[in-house]
Amino acid sequence: MTIGERLTEERRRQGKTIRDVEKHLRIKSKYIEAIENDQFDLIPASAYTKAFIKSYAQFLGIDSKPLIEEYKRLYEHPVTYEFPKEKKGISFSVNLKMILALALTLIIFMLGYFFSGEKQPITSKKYEKVKGEKRAQKPEIKEVFKEASSTTTPSERRKTFTLKVKSIDEKGCWLRVTIDGEKKYEGILQPDETKSWEAFEKITLKMGNPAGIQITKNGVTVPLKEYYRKTEKTFSWE
Repeated sequence: MTIGERLTEERRRQGKTIRDVEKHLRIKSKYIEAIENDQFDLIPASAYTKAFIKSYAQFLGIDSKPLIEEYKRLYEHPVTYEFPKEKKGISFSVNLKMILALALTLIIFMLGYFFSGEKQPITSKKYEKVKGEKRAQKPEIKEVFKEASSTTTPSERRKTFTLKVKSIDEKGCWLRVTIDGEKKYEGILQPDETKSWEAFEKITLKMGNPAGIQITKNGVTVPLKEYYRKTEKTFSWE
């Protein structure tokens, strides 16, 4: 018996309709029908599919773990990558040519150095003069650094904001969190469970049930409209 057949049989045994499931779980009826017909390719993403199967099974009072495992085994396939083979080392003849070329270049350089004329060593007086000039320049560098630091205003420093999400629905809520372009969380937020995230630029939330969660930004409650479909909302520092 397939995943869809198990769920369909249990739903009919309990005398429930697809409309009852849609109303209770707030999942569109077309996705419920797709699950019962094992047409998982009609659901947007694999993460949604597993979350829907789990919620559906829990609603009917059956164990969702075997269904999820069967879905992973039949419909999720690991991605394999083939890495290029390492190239063999350069042949001995090429290495020998390179060594000879480098040795010849070094010999020419040394001959040019010794026959170009007598080198004038740096005297102790010249060294003291150069050392004194470097010491004289140090205060100027410190003053420039000090001046540049003093011109930095607090508004130029990066600021962060905090977003807290709490599940207030007895069935929980599916949630995906993306911070500054990188996914940080995806899963079912259990009843009365609270999670918080911090970002420099923006936080994007995708919610399966916006009416079942409470959001606060920097301690201030953010109102959300109550409607039966997934919604997406982006929060920024401003």
